[in-house]
Amino acid sequence: MRSNRNPLCIVYCLLVMVLCLVLASCSGGGGSSSSNQNPTITSVSVSCSPTSVLTNGTATCTAAVTGTGSFSSAVTWSASAGTVNANGNFTAPATAGSATVTATSTEDTSKSGNATITVTIPAVAVSISPQTVSVPSGWTQQFTATVTNTTNTAVTWSATLGTISNTGLLSLAGVAQGTTGTVTVTSVADSTKSAQAQVTVTQRQIVLATPISTISIPSLSYKAIFGFMVSAKGIQVGDIASVTFLGQTATATIDSTMIANSGFEYNGSFALGDYAPGFIKFTVASSDGTIQANPVWTAVVTDMPVLAKDATTAYFNPGYPFTIQEYSLATGVNTGTISTENNASIAIDKKTGTLLIGASPVGWTINRWLNGSWMNTIYDPNPPQTLAAQGGYGYVVQPFVSGQSGNTLGQFDLTQANPTITSISAGDHPWTIDTATVNNADAIVVYSQEDTTINLVSNSLAVESFLPLTGITKASVVTQNTYGFGGGWPIQIFGSGPEAGTVAFLSAPDKSLVTATIDSSSNLHFANQLTLSGLPVKIAKDEADGKIIVTYFDAVNGKMTLTSFDVATLTPTVLTSSSSLPVGFDVAAVLVSDDGTTLYVAGIDGTGTPGFLVLQNK
Repeated sequence: MRSNRNPLCIVYCLLVMVLCLVLASCSGGGGSSSSNQNPTITSVSVSCSPTSVLTNGTATCTAAVTGTGSFSSAVTWSASAGTVNANGNFTAPATAGSATVTATSTEDTSKSGNATITVTIPAVAVSISPQTVSVPSGWTQQFTATVTNTTNTAVTWSATLGTISNTGLLSLAGVAQGTTGTVTVTSVADSTKSAQAQVTVTQRQIVLATPISTISIPSLSYKAIFGFMVSAKGIQVGDIASVTFLGQTATATIDSTMIANSGFEYNGSFALGDYAPGFIKFTVASSDGTIQANPVWTAVVTDMPVLAKDATTAYFNPGYPFTIQEYSLATGVNTGTISTENNASIAIDKKTGTLLIGASPVGWTINRWLNGSWMNTIYDPNPPQTLAAQGGYGYVVQPFVSGQSGNTLGQFDLTQANPTITSISAGDHPWTIDTATVNNADAIVVYSQEDTTINLVSNSLAVESFLPLTGITKASVVTQNTYGFGGGWPIQIFGSGPEAGTVAFLSAPDKSLVTATIDSSSNLHFANQLTLSGLPVKIAKDEADGKIIVTYFDAVNGKMTLTSFDVATLTPTVLTSSSSLPVGFDVAAVLVSDDGTTLYVAGIDGTGTPGFLVLQNK
């Protein structure tokens, strides 16, 4: 049987079905898009760790945000006390209480969460230092306290042994060896908080440190009078202080008036009749002699020129007694005494061979010794403190006397029978001098004490240049008599000539070696300053190798040290001759042979006797 279906109808039906499917699909996509355009925040919660902190302490907070749709989880932070940053890091306030930390949604500011942090005040804490210590009987021990978590850091101190001050200084005077006890420190802010230290008392010791001052005694003193402070531990009333100087020993019983917080003060004198440079040895012992302190030394400084030499002979003025001793450069043997007057200074002029001797037989004089006999005496109204000589001329520094404004510097002609002294103006208060050759002409270098300068003076007596010594301590006088002796710096000129030269000098107050250069235009320039490990005493030049020889005193070991320094760099080399010095030999001056192989050392031995050493192995 034939079908009545129309083919067009079938096609139409299929098209309608396809259209329905398309419409159904579009309807589903439109519903999803509408949901993304409307995000919703459901809640915000906050958690902090830790939940309890000390004042000014910190905690870390985090926020959890929930919602529907494509919402943002960003929040802003705030705190009811203290501070919180954008990352949720909380800092507590300085007062106790609680703080609420809040996180608010940036998507919906009506949604927020919070957490509570408890803020407490820290407990007061006390510590003591040292916590355990052994202290010799008779000593003191300083304790320190540290108090935290309060603005009131005051404390009180107590001890079960000895006595303790309100600053924590424990004194064990009279406390026997073997005693033990405690030191307690207590907070004033909270008396329930304290700390303790354990103390054990050991055998008594007496320990001395180097005296704080150097003694500078007048060159022409007739009695060595001195006083100085000694830093010490363990001294007691009744201990015996012992002082040795030039072979003489004096003792004193320490009483309460001599003892100070950091040691004790010693004042004494030696009736020497005359004076010599050297070192004072100082020690202390218990009254029964069973406990001995380590010895310490202090230097007695004088800057008078005490040693000169010609081709065969050294002339040494030891200062004690004030005589000129002759010594053979070849053997070191004393060949005699050429002057027994109160000789203060000496110098040699190589051009004329004249030995100048400053002396005071009747009034003040400058005596001249030539070829084994005396020449005319140059009389002068002032004492000759420092002498120098060069090119047929003598130079003299004369210290301040009544009616004058300060020290004077003068020149006189050695070829004249009765020369007059021509005044030279070189700085304020000239003190020490040395000769030089600059630009092929004779010159002198002067240290002026009052204005702390180095002055270069030509042979025409004009000041060519001067150098202020900025930052270097003025060489002040510790002790002086009517004529103003004492103090000053030993000066030496190295390699002077037409090219250049170096001025080297010792600064005792700074314990240093200082150099300045002289250029071809006669200008002075500061060069170097080197701090020495001991008190500098004398300086010499070694022209053979261009080295500076310095003697300085090792106060720890009580020994003199001979050290060579490079003129340009001040690089030191300890000379082997240091080990050749006899024990107790106080070096007063050093010279170097022309060929640089030998040291001539003059000084005072342990008995106070002048001595002269020829050290072949420099």
